[in-house]
Amino acid sequence: MTAFDANGLPDVVLLQIFRLLKFSDLCKVGRVCRRWYGLSRSQALWTCVDASVPEITSLQMDRLASVLTDSVRWLYVSSFLHCGLFLSPGALRDLRAHCPYLSTLVIESALLTTLDDFAPVTVGDFPPTLKTLSLRHSFFQVDQFFSLLAIRNLSILDLSFCWCVSDQDIPFVTQLPNLRELYLEYCEDIGDTGVALVVSRGHNLKTLALDGTKITDEAIRTIAENALALQRLYVGSTAVTDEGILHLSKGRCFALQELCLFSTTVTLQTMKVLVDVFPQLQWLNLEHTLVRESPIAKQEPPGCRVLVDERGFHMGVSCNHSVSRLRLQD
Repeated sequence: MTAFDANGLPDVVLLQIFRLLKFSDLCKVGRVCRRWYGLSRSQALWTCVDASVPEITSLQMDRLASVLTDSVRWLYVSSFLHCGLFLSPGALRDLRAHCPYLSTLVIESALLTTLDDFAPVTVGDFPPTLKTLSLRHSFFQVDQFFSLLAIRNLSILDLSFCWCVSDQDIPFVTQLPNLRELYLEYCEDIGDTGVALVVSRGHNLKTLALDGTKITDEAIRTIAENALALQRLYVGSTAVTDEGILHLSKGRCFALQELCLFSTTVTLQTMKVLVDVFPQLQWLNLEHTLVRESPIAKQEPPGCRVLVDERGFHMGVSCNHSVSRLRLQD
């Protein structure tokens, strides 16, 4: 049997193979030979850079930022909260200089500031072209981070699982003039007051994710009265009940297309209300609620995908709407 010689493949075929590799593996194949190094650094392969697995340190982030090119549009990195500040001044300078067209930046589990940091990272340190920013599981001081509104085009902001975010921080976030999607999933200090601040200032919000927060039916009433452009509302694993859905039905969210009520105590009465008021619904999550699959068939809105199971109400499981949404940016 003749040994396979990958070097006999044309560049275009190798590029297609390299395109299937994880970013960490792409970096490794560049060490095989000079030809593979050149191909692995092709700008066509560096449009979307996913360096989230394995997690990287601040020093590794410095090195990564120094080799990025202007072809990068999507960057995903993950770090360790316990390993000190993640973004050095050098890495921030390199990001702005080397990635002038960066539109999506995902930084997960990173320490971006300390309690005694007098020169913290701010949103103004990132490339001004950013439209999507995710800081899932990260720590930062919200008032300082959003003190400079240099990124006026930012339309998607994901602060899910950031325990440092509370109701009092919302005014800093809602200053973003083009904010259209806000993800606050499992920010446990967000409650009805924070939601009122969000919708009172963010009249153009199309997506609001509040799963796992401390909101009640009162927050749903506020949303229904103010979030006129809202298309996607995610309130799974909260204290929302049928009363909240009744508030929603009496409000002005006429553009609503997706609704997550995962792991709430809503009943079949909710489905009846939704069918009558929101015939345009396209997606509805009723998993782990008090709604059962067997009697629901006659209640489903036409053209709507309804998720439901027979296991009944259950706490302790969660949705990850922001992850699904950000993956669509690839």
